[in-house]
Amino acid sequence: MADRSQVVTGESEKITSKPLKTSIGVVQGSSLSNIMFSLLLNNLPECINNAHILMYADDVAAVVQAPTRELLERRLNMVAEEPIGSI
Repeated sequence: MADRSQVVTGESEKITSKPLKTSIGVVQGSSLSNIMFSLLLNNLPECINNAHILMYADDVAAVVQAPTRELLERRLNMVAEEPIGSI
C-alpha cells in the first residue's frame, strides 16, 4: 500500500503527533496483523527493564510507578529511551 502514515495520540486524543510516512508494515485488520504483532513483540517484556509490560492481543501497556510527578516523568523517559536491541 502506498501513501500510508502513522500518528501517536494521547490524553484522550487531545494530543496528536505529526504524521510520519511509513513504507513497511501490515495493514491493521488484515489476517496477518495479529500474527506479525505477536512475532515482532513477543520478547518485549524481557527487553524493557524499567517498566512492567502488559500485553494482550494487539494492546501493549507499560506500567511505571513513582512517588512524585517529576520522578514519574524521568522514569517514563527512561522507558521511552531504553534501547531495544534484542527484539
